[in-house]
Amino acid sequence: MYNWWVFIHIVGVLGFVLAHGVSTWVALAVRREREPERLRTLLDLSASAAMAFYVSTFLLLLGGVAAGFYSVRQADGSGRRVGRGGGRGDGGKRRHDARS
Repeated sequence: MYNWWVFIHIVGVLGFVLAHGVSTWVALAVRREREPERLRTLLDLSASAAMAFYVSTFLLLLGGVAAGFYSVRQADGSGRRVGRGGGRGDGGKRRHDARS
């Protein structure tokens, strides 16, 4: 299940980068465009890229957060987070018994 969440996260990252690339390209193209019809087409493309940006941001966050929670649950198999002590509950310090 963890791999699926990571896959969703990576798809979100790729969509996020692609949407930003389209928006940047449109911003640069609008500056030199003079024909109203082509300008309208560029602005429609920018609006579509903005929608893709929001969807991909949602996927990026959903996949990243879910993968993070799922990996913590899988750390020791019990669903509890494993601390620095390796699950011993003593803060990582081993107690030396005088009898041994």
